[in-house]
Amino acid sequence: VRTGGKGSVRRKKKVIRKSSNSDNLKMEQTLKKLNVRPIPDMDEANFFMSDKTVMRFLKPKVQHNMNANTIIVQGDHERKPLKDVLSQVYDQLGKDQIGDLKDMAKMFQGQQTTSTTTTTTGGEEDLEDLENIEIPVEEESKTEE
Repeated sequence: VRTGGKGSVRRKKKVIRKSSNSDNLKMEQTLKKLNVRPIPDMDEANFFMSDKTVMRFLKPKVQHNMNANTIIVQGDHERKPLKDVLSQVYDQLGKDQIGDLKDMAKMFQGQQTTSTTTTTTGGEEDLEDLENIEIPVEEESKTEE
């Protein structure tokens, strides 16, 4: 590999620069500029996506800056369909996810009735329970003392 123009000295080997460490350093420097602070003892973080999947972070590193309205979640994650992790994230579901869950139950029930082979698995009772779910609404208590 020539370093200059015609008649210049050739280098014996090509230097390959690694960028994996520099990416981490740039990220850390940017986070320092934002003045983020860690949130300790975070067990999990769940993100409910619009395509009815859940992005789950187990033992994430969470940092925040309230002035910049910024929360950073770092760590290994897995992306699974909502129906696969329903039992683990049920108490975290909002109104939109409950509505999606009811739609999935109706769709699943429609597939059950249109299939030619009928098998009794006891799942119909679960579907009826899902249709009758009421969403608990927490009211803010006003205490004026």
